[in-house]
Amino acid sequence: MYAFALSCWTWVKQSRNISILLGVVLVAAGIPKVREPWMFYRIVQSYQVAIPLVPELVATYLPWVEVVCGTALLVGFARRGALLVSTVMFTVLFGALSVSLARGLIVDCGCFGVHGGGQIGLVSVVRAFILAFVASVAMASEIKGQKASFQNKD
Repeated sequence: MYAFALSCWTWVKQSRNISILLGVVLVAAGIPKVREPWMFYRIVQSYQVAIPLVPELVATYLPWVEVVCGTALLVGFARRGALLVSTVMFTVLFGALSVSLARGLIVDCGCFGVHGGGQIGLVSVVRAFILAFVASVAMASEIKGQKASFQNKD
């Protein structure tokens, strides 16, 4: 069991592998929202955010940011920036799901478009936490690798 956990952790620390995984998740989450923005707007609105303009901005821009960021991670373009953006997005998602669950809201997650993700619950909160954690580990690994490559150039 320990060897399996160690091999999984070694794989997680390889930021390129994680970048591809996160890229697939982001593209898979963003495309359905891009295709049906009005339905995604209704989902975002159901989170009952106090600031009126937030649902419009999130429903308009978030799907495109997910697709662009996911594509960047898949092709390896601007990986550090894309990992930073994905870490922020997954962390905000974790916060939004946690607060909504604590408030007792019964809303669709909206995580994978209008037909995927199901209602928010402990599973969706844990999934968002794991994605935020993995993205932050990949970003830290990428930054550490970048610093090591600068140090080895002497």
